Amino acid sequence: MTRTLLLTLALAAAAVAQDPPKPKAESQLTLTATLDRADGKYVLGEDLQIEVKLENTGDKDVEVNELAYEESSVSYAVKADWTGGGTREYMLAVARPDAHVKARLAPGRVMLGAKKSMSCVRRFPTIAPGDFAITARYQSGAGEVVATAVKAKVEGSTAGNKLVVTVATHQHGSFSFELRPQDAPASVTSFVELVKKDFYRDMIFFRVIPKNWIQTGCPYATGLGGPGYAMKSEADTQTAVHEPGTVSLAGNEKGGWTGSQFFVTLSRLPGLDKKFTIIGKLVDGQIDVVNAIGKADVDKNTDRPRNDIRIQSVTLAVK
Repeated sequence: MTRTLLLTLALAAAAVAQDPPKPKAESQLTLTATLDRADGKYVLGEDLQIEVKLENTGDKDVEVNELAYEESSVSYAVKADWTGGGTREYMLAVARPDAHVKARLAPGRVMLGAKKSMSCVRRFPTIAPGDFAITARYQSGAGEVVATAVKAKVEGSTAGNKLVVTVATHQHGSFSFELRPQDAPASVTSFVELVKKDFYRDMIFFRVIPKNWIQTGCPYATGLGGPGYAMKSEADTQTAVHEPGTVSLAGNEKGGWTGSQFFVTLSRLPGLDKKFTIIGKLVDGQIDVVNAIGKADVDKNTDRPRNDIRIQSVTLAVK
């Protein structure tokens, strides 16, 4: 028997003697979600609070991602049945610190002891009347764990069924726009959160393009800043168009993501349709204030007004 044949037989025997592949062990992590109200009932304009609990049911410690509201940890799948008709499914998830560096920073990791648990709490604003099913999802190196959906019912208030934002400036008065949550529910949720946190106070309109748009929402007044996170754009699914008085979220340097910056259009701009997420429309009769800002004298190199046009406040009301 040749040396080659002997070697072949020896390798075959070794392969047979090896242990058969073991089935993958089932995850010992479980996820539960609980609303802050047992009946799940809210009024438009209120916040709902969700507590998410991650539990290690096994007998060994497990390395997990830190619990946080972001794509690499805890996100929320929402099914909305709007009052008056229409259904929409969307994700509430953010990239932190933002889309530019999220791929360069691995999520924080911690050890979750056997039979131990950890929790996080997240508050979300209500954005429209309707029935909402919210499913918490947890991502880790071991895969995804999904909680049973929680149900919330949002009723209109005595003041109305719509959310209206008012931007007050020091130099040109105020203008208001109605939010359109059915067109961009995740983006509107993020924007309302920022308004409620008073994020936009004292910011300037750092970019004015005459006859095109006015832009604000950058904490550094350069066009490069944001809220510290990014959200995926919802522009590609929209049928609304950019016309005078349209309010949209600006995208960052890597397309497909939005943050805190928003702009108001001064004319019909078809080139922006399905590229920038529309979140609202000016209330009738409010275009004059926006047009006045759009006539500011600007630096031709930066598009920044030579004299600052500063926001006094951005407020939210149910009407």
